[in-house]
Amino acid sequence: MSTNIRKAAAASVDLLDPARKQGIQSLLSKVYNKPVELRLVKHSRPHLDGDILAGVVAQQLQDMRAVPRRIVRDAAWKMKLPSKPSITNMTQARFRPGTVVSSQQLQNSSTPATTSEIMKSLRLRQVTSVRISAAGRLSSRLTADRSQKKEAQRGPKAALPGHGQMVRGYINSLRTFSKRAGKRRIGGYGVKVSLGHR
Repeated sequence: MSTNIRKAAAASVDLLDPARKQGIQSLLSKVYNKPVELRLVKHSRPHLDGDILAGVVAQQLQDMRAVPRRIVRDAAWKMKLPSKPSITNMTQARFRPGTVVSSQQLQNSSTPATTSEIMKSLRLRQVTSVRISAAGRLSSRLTADRSQKKEAQRGPKAALPGHGQMVRGYINSLRTFSKRAGKRRIGGYGVKVSLGHR
């Protein structure tokens, strides 16, 4: 029962709380013997940046009690990605000419525009597919094979490696790659994240 209480208390810790952050800053200042300022930002969608997503997966894989297959699978399948109809609509809207608004219309218009409406009108490319692979000493057994690999992907395959797309130099302009290495008690491992944009 005490173990469950400790787990619940650890899960309820809010590092963004100013009082708790002040204590951490004070502790780090004593360790490094210099002023330390923490700037913590809560990420609700880490898949929008490949480096952040790779770091999250690599950190979760350090837990020896966790199942690597579930970590990689959940990281890919719990992301909020646009649906296929919305991807098609975004692609078609990008080829349509935009509407020109005169200065007089802007002056006469008194309706406020929300940030979400402005972002939709910009027709920016979004993350539509993700592939996560982890390889290395992923098992909890000391005699585990080094060549273990776990992989999961979600989204249109056309936006992932292995399909012909526009290339800028030697890098595909619609894909981003990120790598992160980690170490467990029995050895090291590597995490690779590929994000496709439409």
